[in-house]
Amino acid sequence: MLKNDYILTQIEGLARAIAKIFFNKETVVYEAEEEETLTDELYLRLKEMVGKGEINEAENILYEHMNTADLRYLALMVDFYNQLNKLDEAFLEEHDYGKDEILQGLKDVASHYGVPLN
Repeated sequence: MLKNDYILTQIEGLARAIAKIFFNKETVVYEAEEEETLTDELYLRLKEMVGKGEINEAENILYEHMNTADLRYLALMVDFYNQLNKLDEAFLEEHDYGKDEILQGLKDVASHYGVPLN
Protein backbone atom coordinates (compact mmCIF):
# COMPACT_ATOMS: atom_id res chain seq x y z
CA MET A 1 0.00 0.00 0.00
CA LEU A 2 2.78 2.45 0.87
CA LYS A 3 4.52 1.68 -2.43
CA ASN A 4 1.34 2.53 -4.34
CA ASP A 5 0.91 5.77 -2.36
CA TYR A 6 4.50 6.69 -3.19
CA ILE A 7 3.97 5.93 -6.89
CA LEU A 8 0.70 7.88 -6.86
CA THR A 9 2.53 10.90 -5.42
CA GLN A 10 5.25 10.61 -8.06
CA ILE A 11 2.67 10.40 -10.87
CA GLU A 12 0.84 13.47 -9.63
CA GLY A 13 4.07 15.41 -9.14
CA LEU A 14 5.44 14.60 -12.59
CA ALA A 15 2.12 15.44 -14.27
CA ARG A 16 2.08 18.79 -12.41
CA ALA A 17 5.67 19.51 -13.45
CA ILE A 18 4.90 18.85 -17.12
CA ALA A 19 1.78 21.02 -16.88
CA LYS A 20 3.75 23.87 -15.33
CA ILE A 21 6.69 23.67 -17.75
CA PHE A 22 4.69 23.47 -20.98
CA PHE A 23 1.33 25.04 -20.20
CA ASN A 24 1.97 27.22 -17.14
CA LYS A 25 -0.89 25.45 -15.38
CA GLU A 26 -1.20 23.23 -12.33
CA THR A 27 -2.76 20.41 -14.31
CA VAL A 28 -3.41 19.42 -17.89
CA VAL A 29 -6.86 18.44 -19.09
CA TYR A 30 -7.21 17.70 -22.78
CA GLU A 31 -9.84 19.95 -24.35
CA ALA A 32 -11.40 19.25 -27.73
CA GLU A 33 -11.42 21.95 -30.38
CA GLU A 34 -14.64 23.39 -31.81
CA GLU A 35 -13.94 21.62 -35.08
CA GLU A 36 -12.93 18.03 -34.39
CA THR A 37 -9.25 17.40 -35.06
CA LEU A 38 -7.26 14.20 -35.45
CA THR A 39 -6.09 14.64 -31.87
CA ASP A 40 -9.71 14.88 -30.72
CA GLU A 41 -10.58 11.68 -32.58
CA LEU A 42 -7.60 9.95 -30.98
CA TYR A 43 -8.66 11.19 -27.54
CA LEU A 44 -12.16 9.76 -27.96
CA ARG A 45 -10.82 6.47 -29.28
CA LEU A 46 -8.39 6.09 -26.37
CA LYS A 47 -11.06 6.97 -23.84
CA GLU A 48 -13.36 4.32 -25.27
CA MET A 49 -10.60 1.70 -25.29
CA VAL A 50 -9.66 2.38 -21.67
CA GLY A 51 -13.33 2.07 -20.69
CA LYS A 52 -13.32 -1.38 -22.25
CA GLY A 53 -10.16 -2.31 -20.37
CA GLU A 54 -7.95 -2.18 -23.47
CA ILE A 55 -5.39 -0.08 -21.63
CA ASN A 56 -2.18 -1.56 -23.05
CA GLU A 57 -3.57 -1.37 -26.57
CA ALA A 58 -4.64 2.24 -26.03
CA GLU A 59 -1.19 3.14 -24.76
CA ASN A 60 0.39 1.56 -27.85
CA ILE A 61 -1.86 3.63 -30.11
CA LEU A 62 -1.05 6.75 -28.09
CA TYR A 63 2.66 6.30 -28.81
CA GLU A 64 2.10 5.38 -32.46
CA HIS A 65 0.46 8.78 -32.99
CA MET A 66 2.79 10.85 -30.83
CA ASN A 67 3.88 14.11 -32.41
CA THR A 68 6.43 15.95 -30.29
CA ALA A 69 6.09 19.03 -32.50
CA ASP A 70 2.48 19.51 -31.32
CA LEU A 71 1.76 20.41 -27.69
CA ARG A 72 -1.83 19.17 -28.09
CA TYR A 73 -0.40 15.65 -28.23
CA LEU A 74 1.50 16.35 -25.04
CA ALA A 75 -1.70 17.53 -23.36
CA LEU A 76 -3.45 14.41 -24.65
CA MET A 77 -0.72 12.14 -23.32
CA VAL A 78 -0.57 13.73 -19.88
CA ASP A 79 -4.35 13.68 -19.61
CA PHE A 80 -4.35 10.00 -20.68
CA TYR A 81 -2.05 9.07 -17.80
CA ASN A 82 -3.90 11.32 -15.35
CA GLN A 83 -7.14 9.53 -16.24
CA LEU A 84 -5.49 6.12 -15.82
CA ASN A 85 -4.20 7.25 -12.44
CA LYS A 86 -7.77 7.94 -11.33
CA LEU A 87 -8.91 4.41 -12.16
CA ASP A 88 -9.43 1.89 -9.41
CA GLU A 89 -6.38 -0.31 -8.84
CA ALA A 90 -8.52 -3.44 -9.11
CA PHE A 91 -9.67 -2.37 -12.60
CA LEU A 92 -6.08 -1.69 -13.64
CA GLU A 93 -4.87 -5.04 -12.30
CA GLU A 94 -7.76 -6.86 -13.94
CA HIS A 95 -6.54 -5.48 -17.26
CA ASP A 96 -2.82 -6.15 -16.65
CA TYR A 97 -1.83 -2.58 -15.92
CA GLY A 98 -0.42 -0.94 -12.82
CA LYS A 99 0.41 2.39 -11.25
CA ASP A 100 4.10 1.75 -11.90
CA GLU A 101 3.30 1.58 -15.64
CA ILE A 102 1.49 4.91 -15.41
CA LEU A 103 4.56 6.48 -13.83
CA GLN A 104 6.84 4.95 -16.46
CA GLY A 105 4.55 6.20 -19.22
CA LEU A 106 4.70 9.74 -17.87
CA LYS A 107 8.48 9.50 -17.58
CA ASP A 108 8.63 8.37 -21.20
CA VAL A 109 6.43 11.28 -22.26
CA ALA A 110 8.63 13.73 -20.34
CA SER A 111 11.72 12.27 -21.97
CA HIS A 112 10.26 12.51 -25.49
CA TYR A 113 9.43 16.18 -24.88
CA GLY A 114 12.88 16.96 -23.47
CA VAL A 115 12.00 17.29 -19.76
CA PRO A 116 15.05 16.39 -17.65
CA LEU A 117 14.11 13.93 -14.93
CA ASN A 118 17.28 14.01 -12.81
